[in-house]
Amino acid sequence: MNAQFWKKVFLNACAWFTAITVLLTVIMMISVPEGGSVYTVPMLGSFRTFMIAIFCVVVSFAIRIYAQYPINEGLRLLLNYVLIMGPFMLFVFLPMVAENAHYTEGYAAPNPFVAVLILSVPYFLVYGVYRLISDRGEKKKAKEEYKPVYKKNGKK
Repeated sequence: MNAQFWKKVFLNACAWFTAITVLLTVIMMISVPEGGSVYTVPMLGSFRTFMIAIFCVVVSFAIRIYAQYPINEGLRLLLNYVLIMGPFMLFVFLPMVAENAHYTEGYAAPNPFVAVLILSVPYFLVYGVYRLISDRGEKKKAKEEYKPVYKKNGKK
């Protein structure tokens, strides 16, 4: 893991952080309660923003590890899955549950196993699409690299 590796990790983490923060802000603005104002709805707090930033760095790291090290595909997938789902639960889901439990009376915390199951569906859908696209690219590249040694009709 050299400086170029970490440069890509942090640049991608910045892109992930920006996208997630903008998405969450838009969702919060859309879900303004009736009679409320966009200016009175609490936005992302500093703690939640920091947790999302850490999550984005870990996700970016997991993606770079997956892309850079050509080990067994099953092991790469397992490592990537754990490096994405674990930090999601630690840095996004559990702080959200703790915050909602603190501010909402009678809040029933969702089951973390159900949350992982729900998040696993889009994860594996994205992985499947990625594999389909990358397999096509590899086949096309292999086909372009092939140069016939012998010409047809026995002539060289």
